[in-house]
Amino acid sequence: MSVMNAAAKIGKYLRYQRMKRKDTLAEFAQKIGVDSSYLFRLEKGDYKTVGIDVLEKIATGLQMDLIDLLLKCNLSLKKPKELPDIKYYLREKYQFHTKAIEDVLLFMSFVEKKYEKEIARRRKLHEKYWAKSKEDTQKLEK
Repeated sequence: MSVMNAAAKIGKYLRYQRMKRKDTLAEFAQKIGVDSSYLFRLEKGDYKTVGIDVLEKIATGLQMDLIDLLLKCNLSLKKPKELPDIKYYLREKYQFHTKAIEDVLLFMSFVEKKYEKEIARRRKLHEKYWAKSKEDTQKLEK
């Protein structure tokens, strides 16, 4: 069994996302400013590498950050220190369209305002816990 190279993973994911969004190869290529024959060969798995400039264009065309694209293709060496952006999560996990995401963000702003003091209190507790945990770890390492 062969191991899929990075470019092949990008190409496979690009094709999946493009088809899901009902974009033709030509439409997507034009939208991101990359030659359609290049994208065709990328999706076919003909390339072993992809330039960072093309990766950024693909990520932008798919409405995601570059790191999210790499994570979706299992190409990141490190896990992100933060959770993924909520807009990305809602779009990928639940297939929400832009207006639905805007509605969720509006609702979240109301909830954050309503529970502002409680959220601040919990954040302080969280930070205190992790600072203490870090101190304990450093003591054990000595």
